[in-house]
Amino acid sequence: MRWRRHDEQGDQTADDAAAVPQTSDAPGPGSDDAGAMDPWADHDVPPGAAAGGAGGHAARVEVELDLGAVEPDELSRAVRRAVARALAEDLGDRGDVTSIATVPAGMTGTAELVARAGGVVAGGDVVRAVFEQVDVRVTVEMAVSDGARVEGGDVLGTISGPLRSILTGERTALNFLCHLSGIATRTRAFVDAVDGTGCAIRDTRKTTPGLRLLEKAAVRAGGGHNHRIGLYDAILVKDNHVAAAGGIGPAVENALARPGVHVQVEVSRLDQLEEALQLGATDILLDNFTPEEVRQAVQRVDGRAALEASGTISLDDVARYAAAGVGRVAVGGITHSAPNLDIALDVRTEALEAPAPLASVWSDDEIGKDTWLQPPAASGTSDEARPAPGADARDATADAPTDALGGGAPGDADGGASADADAQLPGDDELEGPSGAPAFVDAATGDPDAPSESGLFAWRERQLGEQPGRD
Repeated sequence: MRWRRHDEQGDQTADDAAAVPQTSDAPGPGSDDAGAMDPWADHDVPPGAAAGGAGGHAARVEVELDLGAVEPDELSRAVRRAVARALAEDLGDRGDVTSIATVPAGMTGTAELVARAGGVVAGGDVVRAVFEQVDVRVTVEMAVSDGARVEGGDVLGTISGPLRSILTGERTALNFLCHLSGIATRTRAFVDAVDGTGCAIRDTRKTTPGLRLLEKAAVRAGGGHNHRIGLYDAILVKDNHVAAAGGIGPAVENALARPGVHVQVEVSRLDQLEEALQLGATDILLDNFTPEEVRQAVQRVDGRAALEASGTISLDDVARYAAAGVGRVAVGGITHSAPNLDIALDVRTEALEAPAPLASVWSDDEIGKDTWLQPPAASGTSDEARPAPGADARDATADAPTDALGGGAPGDADGGASADADAQLPGDDELEGPSGAPAFVDAATGDPDAPSESGLFAWRERQLGEQPGRD
């Protein structure tokens, strides 16, 4: 895993890190246009804004608004991992038994993602990843991009393909889309509340375990900024660190002695503010200050440090903090308490088509039998026995089992990965898919991070198909 860290931006000494603040980007206005918001793009600096500083045009010290950053391919990898876990949790060892029981095998159709309320969209790539893992024959066309504002009744995207597969991925896709769009919507509400003040809205580490990168991308889609991604990419000296170090003096001095790492110091009282400044702190977090106390802090600092307010700041009073002159406001609630945006998936009944002659990846031949409890056959199926891409799958399946429930995965024609593929997989410490096999590996190389033409997930291998999701 390769993270872009701030200590890689230049060769700074400890004295340089303390004395020379890094430049910052200021919050730009949120975009209402579909496709206009790149959640990882830098925001433009509004004319005259004192980005990240002590507020107003008097700010002289600036810091980066986004203390942590991650490359797009790392976000993509985090998406795939999150989706794999969610599907494994939802499908278990038997798959979507309701759709198998009620939807004719081979039926195709189209469904629409429809907003039931207005908000800001985030998570389109996650929706695509869900259906790619369920069945590669499903196509997803998003009509809006992350960061776009939508109204109730707007169609956000269209999903077409095998109907069983669409319904299988429905809830997982909506869980992600509604949650991430809720974060983007809540973030945009805070951003709008401080519009025109030069104050930036930042998130915190109060995120859902395992979903941090997805949620921080949603914050960016909503027009907010990321504080730090984790504990590794910036120093934040808090009250417990001060207590453990024996006082704010040794805590701050030790932190500032770390070269090339951004340091922010938290204070909870006005009397601690001057002490932090004398110790050389150039980025100070005002924790649980009132708006009036923030105003006093801004006056005392007078541009000697960048200031940020935090601590139970609500949508009702965030504008008062911005008006007090603080350059940034950290809001944990935009991730840990954001309500879902109401989005539904509606099947267009007029677009349904009769079952095709090609066998479905979801077979109901073995429903009610106990064969799904048995492990895959030891003999497996070699790559040579699989039909070439484009070959008629019916020829290959004439004398073969078609049970999609046998040990595992969405659409496993033989109930799981072949023994040959399983033998090449890493140990039990990897994420397990529905069949019990590690889910996030390259079956050919054993690399848990590298993609592979045969699919990333062992439990999606098709004994009779040339790639995951095909018969």
